[in-house]
Amino acid sequence: MLGCPMVSAVDLDGTLLNDEGSMSSCSASSIRNFNRGGGEVVLATGQPLMAVKSLVDGPLSGCGIRWVICSGGASVMERMGQAGWRERFRNGIAADVTEDVLRRLSSQLPGLEIACDCADAWLVNTNKFFDSLEVGMPGVGRRLSKLGRESGNVSELFHMGGFPDSMRILGIHNAMEKQDLWDALQRVIDEVNGLFGSDLVLKDPGVPGKLVAFEILSRTTNKATALRQVCQVLGVAKTHVTAFGDQENDREMIEWAGVGIAVGNAKKSIKHVADKVLVRTNNQNAVATEFDHWHITPSFTLSAYSRLKQNVNEMAEQIYALEAENIAMQKVIEDHEKFVDLVTARSPRRFESPIRKRKSTPIN
Repeated sequence: MLGCPMVSAVDLDGTLLNDEGSMSSCSASSIRNFNRGGGEVVLATGQPLMAVKSLVDGPLSGCGIRWVICSGGASVMERMGQAGWRERFRNGIAADVTEDVLRRLSSQLPGLEIACDCADAWLVNTNKFFDSLEVGMPGVGRRLSKLGRESGNVSELFHMGGFPDSMRILGIHNAMEKQDLWDALQRVIDEVNGLFGSDLVLKDPGVPGKLVAFEILSRTTNKATALRQVCQVLGVAKTHVTAFGDQENDREMIEWAGVGIAVGNAKKSIKHVADKVLVRTNNQNAVATEFDHWHITPSFTLSAYSRLKQNVNEMAEQIYALEAENIAMQKVIEDHEKFVDLVTARSPRRFESPIRKRKSTPIN
């Protein structure tokens, strides 16, 4: 990739946001300048859209954010101006699979704190989940608890039915060692996959500290899959894409992008797979500093690229139409000449085709 990228995907917690979960004005300014210069900043977060809206409508208001990858890649949302948000892609878990997983987790792992991400609401088995999450990610647990905390209870739905589709299933267990929990969870996932033919996988959600947390989601659900979907809509190759991150749930995105960038506070494993490692951390405006190093008004912007691609596609359609019309006309002429030959052969009088006569007449 040369110069300024066309698309830049940015993780939120631990990357764009500082440890208090807030964003500086200079970060917002850098994003605004990048978007106004013809680029496209895509927010890529493990948080659901209901949590991201407050950021987009608050500190990032007026910065031109159109695309948000939510719930770790389970949902891709596009902002349609005054019409609000619409979901362009969903890579979630079917309702019957969600119910079966939750039943097995509840019966086989007592003490497990579960929160099922249902896009615009949480389905929980205990409100302690958000309190525990707050310990590992200060500010995040408190922020998420305000977004649908009372939306539903797993135990109630076991009796009432009506489980919804889900984006992913999050969980915390404070009384088990990570490996023991991982082994038990994997057995549950194997049982469900064998029963439903699903493709669920177990992942580390990237919660820092000693908190034993996990997430269960579809195998194809990750930020890289979602970012690829966005880039396909925009018509941008991955060689013109950068991705910023700090945790394990950013790994696939960092590996897929043309240039994967790890902030200074990223995990060692993420720094190892990144193409570039920044010195600055999320508390030092690492993303904004990198943005400011780029030429924010590239000579060949995303908007110009999109217009050119559209013109090329329109020209190609016109050429295809003309070719199809020419092929059809040639077929009509061939059929006409065959008919003339047949009539001439069967008639005692000579029949001369005006089309054949015109073809044989030299052009002066």
